[in-house]
Amino acid sequence: MPTASTDNRSAAYQQIAALGERMDKGFEKLERILSNIEERVRCLENREAACQPTINNKIESVERQVAAHDLEIKALRDIVRTVTQQVKWVTGIGSLMGSSVILWLVGKLLGLI
Repeated sequence: MPTASTDNRSAAYQQIAALGERMDKGFEKLERILSNIEERVRCLENREAACQPTINNKIESVERQVAAHDLEIKALRDIVRTVTQQVKWVTGIGSLMGSSVILWLVGKLLGLI
């Protein structure tokens, strides 16, 4: 007849075996979860790798457009500079002509001419 200590031992072994099985199932579940996470990360990395050339092309296109606009801005700046000089010349000439017309009118009115 089995003794109480033998029953306790067999019960303990059964509990240990049951806990071992639960741990094994838990580890298997964790491995599945980790493998799913790795698969998702791999998919995200592949998507990102596929998008990278498109993004780089768009950035290069924008850089070319900015460079072209920079050249246009420089050209416009030069045009404005020359127009400013021309306006100064025309203003000076207009002032001289206006002054001479006013002097001629004053001379006519006073009868000096």
